[in-house]
Amino acid sequence: MAARVGVTQSTISFWESGVETPTVEHLILLAVELPVIIEHFQGHERELLQHVLRMERQLFQGRCACPGCSCQPQVSG
Repeated sequence: MAARVGVTQSTISFWESGVETPTVEHLILLAVELPVIIEHFQGHERELLQHVLRMERQLFQGRCACPGCSCQPQVSG
C-alpha cells in the first residue's frame, strides 16, 4: 500500500496510529486504492472523496484508473 500511495511503510504506520495525518492528496490516493476507506469519513470530507471516486469512474468507464485494474464497475446509489 505504501508504495502505491508513494510513501514509506512507517508513514502508513504513523497514519494508522494517529501520530501523523495524511495530506488531502494522500487521502484521495488512499480512497482510490481502498474505496471502503470513505466509510470512515464524515461530512464534507466524505462527500468530497465520494465525488472524486465518481468522477474517476466516469472518466474511466466505470473502472478505476489503476494500471491493470480488475475492479468491477460500481453502481452509484
